[in-house]
Amino acid sequence: MSSTEMPIGLALVLCDTIIEDKTSGKKSLIGLFGQIQTPKIPCVHQSMMLLVSLTGGKGNYPCKIVCEHPDLPAPVFSISCTVKMDNPFQVLDLIFKIKSIRFPLASQYWIRVFIDEVPLMMRPISIIKTGKQTEIDDDSDSNES
Repeated sequence: MSSTEMPIGLALVLCDTIIEDKTSGKKSLIGLFGQIQTPKIPCVHQSMMLLVSLTGGKGNYPCKIVCEHPDLPAPVFSISCTVKMDNPFQVLDLIFKIKSIRFPLASQYWIRVFIDEVPLMMRPISIIKTGKQTEIDDDSDSNES
């Protein structure tokens, strides 16, 4: 960390799509969700977007985002990057597209954000096994709610 000012987490949001207006820089989050319903476990979720919004920092910070379950030996996914904040008044939106996420259990997982190895914020995502699996369900994607 290059500064004593630690960033503050403002938002940690899961959604299907993030659209950014090139003129204004405004972002539209489409299809926000906190759970995935699937007829089959384990399931592979094809794609999700993750928005991490930070403020209050100045300098370069190592950032790590992990999705974990306490009964699993390794994270479901892990993302590492360097966050550069110009001044503590800046609001920085980090956008990640995560593909082919394998959830081995129907349960609650936690997405955690670490800045300089310090836990900054977290949110749950629930994987819910739905009713009877049909032949059509075998090839279909999981659904968000």
